[in-house]
Amino acid sequence: MEERDKVAGTSRRRELERAHRIFEARMATLRAEHEAEEERIQQTISESESLGEELSQARGQMVRSRKANSSAYKKEGGAKAAHKR
Repeated sequence: MEERDKVAGTSRRRELERAHRIFEARMATLRAEHEAEEERIQQTISESESLGEELSQARGQMVRSRKANSSAYKKEGGAKAAHKR
């Protein structure tokens, strides 16, 4: 009877070790998936911030351009100068 108990105990230990290896493999897979997702999200955030900066610069350039055109328009005498051309 003792020999069967030893065999059963060894079998249970192997089963537990196998379950532990499976668990560790799943955890490694989940960590890798999480890291990939985190990297993707960080890339998206970075791209969004860059786009926001580009839009802000474009708006500033547009404002400066409009001010320059407005100043030139006023210097030429407004609508009268525009119609003479």
